[in-house]
Amino acid sequence: MELAHLRLEAGCVATVVDDVVGGRELVIAAPGASSRRRYVQALTLDGAPLTAPHLDHAQLTSAARLEFELTDAPTAWGRDD
Repeated sequence: MELAHLRLEAGCVATVVDDVVGGRELVIAAPGASSRRRYVQALTLDGAPLTAPHLDHAQLTSAARLEFELTDAPTAWGRDD
């Protein structure tokens, strides 16, 4: 079953490597992630900035790296969705 969208939220894990489709790897990184630094300040997909807190299936399966920039205070990132 193909997902229409994946909701993005920060966690406390610094790096995850996941097998997305057909043996391809997706690196999900959040350098400096901690219980304090849990709010998304910025997010990039293969180096390109994302402004919405979700990805569609095509974006997810074609990407190699999803990187969160986190902060210790709430931000406006993703609120307009």
